[in-house]
Amino acid sequence: MTDHAITSGTEIPPLRLEPTLRDIVRYAGASGDFYEMHYDLEFARRLGHPELSLHGLFKTALLGRLVTEWIGGHGRLTSLSVRYRRMDYRNTPLTCKALVESTGGGRMDLRIWTENADGEATTTGHAAITLNA
Repeated sequence: MTDHAITSGTEIPPLRLEPTLRDIVRYAGASGDFYEMHYDLEFARRLGHPELSLHGLFKTALLGRLVTEWIGGHGRLTSLSVRYRRMDYRNTPLTCKALVESTGGGRMDLRIWTENADGEATTTGHAAITLNA
């Protein structure tokens, strides 16, 4: 987060990445979610997916990372909610974005989302930050 005043409409610098099989496996191990569509390509293809899919909660964690890294020591993430709209797959660009919707009363509300390489929102949601006094 920069030192200038944050107002409604402020865009947070995006987090861009291309999750790999290693990222998927690390998340599966940490979460205990070993559903085959995340690591078995033939299984994923039998389900109609072109590639291994990212865990939905992995994308949620990335959005949380975007917000917490941006706010740094200036506040804390107090609420995070998302809806999964589309699948995302390994080795394809994924961008996490956020936009400040409102500020005031020591609080900041943000709209958060992930986008695929085609610019389609694949996960959407909201986050709330409580600012330090």
